[in-house]
Amino acid sequence: MAKKRRIIIMAASKMAATADAARKMGVGPEQLEITLIGKGQYACELRSRTGISIDISDDEMEAAILAIPPRLATTGKPPGRDDVREALKDAGVVFGVDEAAVKALGERAKAGGGVHDRVVVAHGKPPRRVLGGGVELLVAHLKRVVKGTTLARREAFADENAGTTVTGEKLPPIVEDATKEINFTDHVEKADRGVRLVADISGTVVLEGAVCRVVPLVEVSADGQEARLSILPPAPGDRMITLPEVEEFLAEQAVSYALDMEVVKATLAEVGSSGQSRLGVVVARGVPPVDGVDGRLEYYIDITEKVGLELDDGSIDYRERNTIRNVKAGESLVRRHPPQPGKPGRAVTGGHLPARDGQDVSLRPGDNVELLEDGQTLRARIDGCVVLEENVLSVQDLYEVRGDVDYNTGNLDCNGILRVYGTVRSSFAARARSHVEVLGSVEDARVESGADIRITGGILMKGREEAGGAAAGGATTATRRVQKREAEVEADEVANKGLVTARGSVHAAFATNAMVNADEDIWIKNEAMNCNLSANGKVMAIEGKGAVIGGRVRASQGVEVRQLGSEAGIRTDVIIDVDPALRRQLKGIDEDFAKNTEEIEKINKMVKAGLLKNTDDISPKKKEAVVKLLKYYKGLKQAQDDLMGRRATIEEMVQKSKKAKVTVYGIIFPGVFLRIHDKQYKVDKEAKDYQFHWSETDDQIIRTPVLKGPAEKPRAP
Repeated sequence: MAKKRRIIIMAASKMAATADAARKMGVGPEQLEITLIGKGQYACELRSRTGISIDISDDEMEAAILAIPPRLATTGKPPGRDDVREALKDAGVVFGVDEAAVKALGERAKAGGGVHDRVVVAHGKPPRRVLGGGVELLVAHLKRVVKGTTLARREAFADENAGTTVTGEKLPPIVEDATKEINFTDHVEKADRGVRLVADISGTVVLEGAVCRVVPLVEVSADGQEARLSILPPAPGDRMITLPEVEEFLAEQAVSYALDMEVVKATLAEVGSSGQSRLGVVVARGVPPVDGVDGRLEYYIDITEKVGLELDDGSIDYRERNTIRNVKAGESLVRRHPPQPGKPGRAVTGGHLPARDGQDVSLRPGDNVELLEDGQTLRARIDGCVVLEENVLSVQDLYEVRGDVDYNTGNLDCNGILRVYGTVRSSFAARARSHVEVLGSVEDARVESGADIRITGGILMKGREEAGGAAAGGATTATRRVQKREAEVEADEVANKGLVTARGSVHAAFATNAMVNADEDIWIKNEAMNCNLSANGKVMAIEGKGAVIGGRVRASQGVEVRQLGSEAGIRTDVIIDVDPALRRQLKGIDEDFAKNTEEIEKINKMVKAGLLKNTDDISPKKKEAVVKLLKYYKGLKQAQDDLMGRRATIEEMVQKSKKAKVTVYGIIFPGVFLRIHDKQYKVDKEAKDYQFHWSETDDQIIRTPVLKGPAEKPRAP
């Protein structure tokens, strides 16, 4: 296409118009003639190298000579006919040139003085107007055609209907009355740049209204699984298609596998007799491929982290999220099921249809996990928590929480050591079969351990409303209050959300309104304020401030503190005794022992009466009853021995607790009530460095001076 010779540019200056026009026209600025024709409007024209001025109309359907100089700018000679032709060529005028006009202009210019009037020297060819796209249909309804047959010709795109500009650009015909356009749909494709419309498959032409399509005689489905036959009655004047012709079309589509020729024959016969079309008759079916089965992992443990636990009433407890998966040593964790290969199919063309093989899954054993001999099953080597990271399954005996125990983690239950770097928030729980370490603090939460608990930041709970604040009272009142508070303790342990309990010892920097139970010792570094502390070993507060103020302290093996009570006289109860649950066990043991003794006496009487002798002479039914009774008797005797052993253990603990002491390495304040071996002692006035214990000789609590300071605290695990 020729470059445009003249364009209009809107610009702020002539320089800007020159640059913009040069870019748009694809020429250098020196080749342009710029003329201001209005405010901010410039006419930009391409200069002729010969000096001959040429104008091309905006629709490029006309070219005219505007001026011819007396002498050429290139040679200085008078212009002639060839120079005019060269100027037209430079301007891109290549079509419809009027040679007579060019010749006349050349002669005029050569005669002298040049030419200075507008003379048209080239005309374009306008496109023709055609109806409905100018489609010429070349086939009739129900005409049988083979692949490649020309069905129609689009005259709208034929050369004789197209137009041409003076610069040589083709112009499409002008379509009028597009409602007469015929739509070509199924199995019709364009050829020769859209001039011809041809069948892309052998079949029968169907004309329905303004739609033309080809119904394939034989069509193979996209998946190669079916070959379908479509037979239509012949067009008027044509004959019925024959079986050999159908066989040729089947061969054209390469249908060779599982072809049912009986169906083909029956279809031909039916159409021939009824004159009705039979479309899409399946004459061959292939074998579909069977995809393989993907490998999978069968987990024997629940590895899904839940949003929460649905309760019986339909509500959700969002604290129960199954964050930690606990396992035992020897427990199977997961089994890998290998992938299964796919089974190829067969297409109706005889070719094989590929099947997708199953995808494999990968899972490798990590720390403390072993692969069994079957090569597929992973098993835990130790008790611990399951950790799955990047297809590696491990079992760890330490589970770490890099933050708080809250709704982000849910309640935690660890089959090993649990370490929390943050705080255990109110209403949440942190449990471990082994040690629990909390580097933050514990709020109104439940912390339970099968070993020791260490709380670096201390325990801060809400506690009971009536905890603390009671001033010292009389000895009789003190006795009643101690008994009442003992009964309340167990209710607190059930009702209070906050509880720290360990099978080993508990270590905390401080404790406020806390409930703490330990099968061994309780160590408080600074102070315990209004707490309920219960230890089957000792309660120790001998570091830092070492104060126990308010609340209730029970220990089986003794209490050692630097300060007991406060100047305000806050009631503080200290009890040296075994766990009340052990005393209840003693009562239950005695009751069970009495019942067993009664049963044993009954059997002994039966033995003395001779009812269990000569068992060979009695009936099988009675013999079976005697055998069961004797077995029951042996079981009772063994149970009695077990009860006596358990009773002896508890009694030993009771006797040890009688020797335990309350030691204060500093000040003990009024408001402190001591109870050792059911004996009461009320502190009426402030004292310093005293030890309290039960005297078997005097059968009362006596106090003696403390002669040396506390022993060094043992190293906590």
